[in-house]
Amino acid sequence: ASHPQLVNKPPIGLPVEVQRAFSEALICRGADAPNGSLLMSRRALQEALNDLKAPPGDLPRQLQALVDSQTITPMLREFADQARIGGRIAGHGNGGREWGDPSKIWGDRNDADIVIEFLTRFLQYVYVMKKEIDDFKAAKKLSTPPSAPTPAPQSPTPEPA
Repeated sequence: ASHPQLVNKPPIGLPVEVQRAFSEALICRGADAPNGSLLMSRRALQEALNDLKAPPGDLPRQLQALVDSQTITPMLREFADQARIGGRIAGHGNGGREWGDPSKIWGDRNDADIVIEFLTRFLQYVYVMKKEIDDFKAAKKLSTPPSAPTPAPQSPTPEPA
């Protein structure tokens, strides 16, 4: 069966270690080595968490800390968590229960494609989109989002007698 190539290269602007790991995940997927792709996707996620200064701990705690600090959204945590699960299946032969299949001990091409798609979105948000908004704000000399104008106070309307 033919599989669509969802992503063929890493997003532009990633830190070097994140790009290195993600590029290798893409190479493995292209070589029909889905478990290698899953492992390197997991490594790319870990490199991103290190770069984003996530505190030490296991991956779920690191992701939650980034949600708590508003570095990522809860939805992005879910996207990133798929790389954790895929890496666990590929590296340890367990974790399939989290994808609804307790007997799953090996990743397949579809798993690699899905993890790469979710990881791409995560990396685009934390690196590419953040840089775009930072560049825009710098060009406009904005330090914070513009606040809504404060409505003028209204004097109480006298009630009819």
